Amino acid sequence: MRWAGCFALSLLAATALVFPVAAQRATFVGVVLDSLTGAPLVGASVEVVEQGLATVADERGHFELPGISRGNFTILIRHAGYEEGTVRLELTETRPVRVDLGSIALAPLVFQLDPIRVEAEPLHRKLQKVGFFHRRNSADGTFLTWEDIRDQDVLNTSQLFRRIPGFRTLQDGSIASGRGIPSISNAGSYCQVNYYIDGVHTAAASIDVVLPAAIAGVEVYSGAATIPPSFRVAGNPTCGAVLIWLRDGSVRR
Repeated sequence: MRWAGCFALSLLAATALVFPVAAQRATFVGVVLDSLTGAPLVGASVEVVEQGLATVADERGHFELPGISRGNFTILIRHAGYEEGTVRLELTETRPVRVDLGSIALAPLVFQLDPIRVEAEPLHRKLQKVGFFHRRNSADGTFLTWEDIRDQDVLNTSQLFRRIPGFRTLQDGSIASGRGIPSISNAGSYCQVNYYIDGVHTAAASIDVVLPAAIAGVEVYSGAATIPPSFRVAGNPTCGAVLIWLRDGSVRR
């Protein structure tokens, strides 16, 4: 009976010593912010590495991490798109304390990209190459760049000729010229103009086979005398010529 009583007292004494010490734990509090804007970083993770304790910041960037026992700590703060933050401290208190870590600012990650070399080409490189601007400055004709065509916002290429004096688009059933071909009036009659697409003479019945969006530029000459020599068709009477230059990578209907 004596031994049993001593065992019971020893157990009670051990219990009295262990539980009060286990209750002496600290709580870490603070707020996680963007270092540039000061905005709270919602969902930032806060971890006490040595003790495996972690929490996340709320909508105000505030966090509260209880259950910390004394010792040396590394507090790791992380958020996607930001550099990691660390706080190192030593906790020596054996009584309950609330440790305010204050504002912890994380810097946004900066990604270093490899240099990119951009070689810009003139917007009208093709038109310059084929002599479009040279002829515009020296020849007698009407010249439309792709910007002019874009601004007219037409559905069919033949509609571009509605605003060019002396030219008109003939209606369906026209035997002289066919559907959609611009022609000019000559003593009350109409004669067909010659068409060149990218410098090549074409016998197409209609220039509407070319989409307006596919055109880089158009040159319109109202008579044989005004047509540049390299685009005159020998032995073919003509009332004019239309030169169509396509944009690179363009397609026809």
